[in-house]
This record gives sequence, structure tokens and C-alpha cells, in this order.
Amino acid sequence: MHNIENFLGKWKLSPEEALYEFGTPPSSGTYEIIKNGETLIFNMEWMDSKGESHNMSYSEICDGNFHELKDVPVADELRLTLKSNTLLESDARKNGVTVMSAQRELVTVNILCLVLVRMKPTIAMFRFICV
Repeated sequence: MHNIENFLGKWKLSPEEALYEFGTPPSSGTYEIIKNGETLIFNMEWMDSKGESHNMSYSEICDGNFHELKDVPVADELRLTLKSNTLLESDARKNGVTVMSAQRELVTVNILCLVLVRMKPTIAMFRFICV
């Protein structure tokens, strides 16, 4: 069985190492993963290029199964899967269609690489890579 412990904690965005194929990257940000029983809680905070603060949080059970999301306009179900001790993946669907996927890879014990791919009707795909 794989161990989620190395993913837990607060990760700081390195904007100079981020690659954005769409949109303007934030000037700073944090990505926090907290374990609460069987549930993982994801907290994101960032400052956009105009200096405005933003945040977003969600929680999910990491069991490889899709679970219903409530009050999330972009998706109605989410799957979170720990593929290995260094790879945590998620997929979000809306009406049975994948709208977003993410890979969180532990490059080292101190570096988490996040690749987020979002599919939209008007934009085939855009990707965020945070280190």
C-alpha cells in the first residue's frame, strides 16, 4: 500500500519555474494538503498579477473511486488516486465527461510538481505546472 504522508503539508509556488500555456501566472501562491481521517483537504491561496488575493478549497477521499461533488459548478464528481508514493492523481467529470485532470508528483521530498490540465469547449487544453 502506498503512503500519502510525503504529500502532506504546505507547498509554496515558485512562479519563476511555473509554465502556463493559458492565462497569466500568479505572482505567489501556496498549495496545502491536509489529511483528516480518510479525507484529504486541499487549500489553495494565490495572488494574481494584479495583486488580488484568491483562495479555493475542496476535500476528497483518496480511494480511486469517483465521488459526488456538491456546490462545484465546473464538476459534479471527482476521483483521487494515490498511484505510488510519489504520484497522486485526480480526475474531475461533469455529466460523465472529464473536464479536468491533475498529477501531483514528488520530484524530491522538498519539491512537488503539479500539472493541471483543464478541458473546455472553447479552449482545448491549458496546463499549469507548479514547482
